[in-house]
Amino acid sequence: MTKSMSLAAAAVPLALLLAAGAVVTPAYAATGEFFFETGPGRMLRLFNPPSGRCIRLPDPSPAVANHTDRTAHLWASTGCTGEALDVPSGGTWRKDGRAFARSVRFD
Repeated sequence: MTKSMSLAAAAVPLALLLAAGAVVTPAYAATGEFFFETGPGRMLRLFNPPSGRCIRLPDPSPAVANHTDRTAHLWASTGCTGEALDVPSGGTWRKDGRAFARSVRFD
C-alpha cells in the first residue's frame, strides 16, 4: 500500500466520526465548561479548555463557575503570576473584596 493510499484510508474513519457529530477532546484538555462574568448579566464560557496553559480572560471577571473535570486556578494578573485562588471542579467564586480574575489555568 502506498503512503497516499494509507493516508486516504485513515481519513475516511475520521470524516465519518466528524460527520456523525463526534467530539474529540485531547487528553490534555479539561472536559466541560468554565463560565466567567465579564459585566453585569454578561457571561462567557470556555468549552473543554486546555490544561496546563495560562488563559488570559478578555475582561476582568468578578465571578466564575467551574463545570470542568479539573481545578481552575485564578489569578488577578493577566499572566498567571502571583498568588492563585483555586476553584475545584463544580465550584464557583465571586469577588468579595479581592481583585478580579484576569487569567486562569486548569490542572
